Amino acid sequence: MPLKWITSALFLAILPGAAHALLTDASNAAAAKAELGVWIGHWVTHGNPGDWHAETVCNWSQEKEFVVCDQFINDQQRSLLIINYDSNAAIYRIVSLGTSREPVIQTATVLNGVWTIHGTFTQDGKSYLIRGTTDFRHQGIYTDLQEHSEDGGVHWIEDSRGKGQKQAP
Repeated sequence: MPLKWITSALFLAILPGAAHALLTDASNAAAAKAELGVWIGHWVTHGNPGDWHAETVCNWSQEKEFVVCDQFINDQQRSLLIINYDSNAAIYRIVSLGTSREPVIQTATVLNGVWTIHGTFTQDGKSYLIRGTTDFRHQGIYTDLQEHSEDGGVHWIEDSRGKGQKQAP
């Protein structure tokens, strides 16, 4: 069999699998972008302990690769959240910059509208593990739980629970 026929036969044998992989990647990217989209809007959140409240406004970046959220907590603390999807690692990253603390980088996975978030932060030279869930299963509403560990994950301390509601545009 001439070499060009072997090459063509191999190409035709590989093509359907490659096409499927490209379609799967495109489908995954579209699903990831849809998951990011749940953050878009103006949210008012109330929570406990401490009867805290926050206003958060999230919008797409210019190229729709990132969600950028400006957050105002208890009428005094400001934070900026930047959320994106890393298709190579198949995880979301959330970077939180605050006016009264060091930047925090967390990772998240999403299953059925529930974001499960993990990370670490350092305060006063001490490292803490953090974890939480943000549940977007009900349109226009989310619930949130945040915890931290001071002993490497052996014991967890609840920091806050909250419920956010999207405001009308």
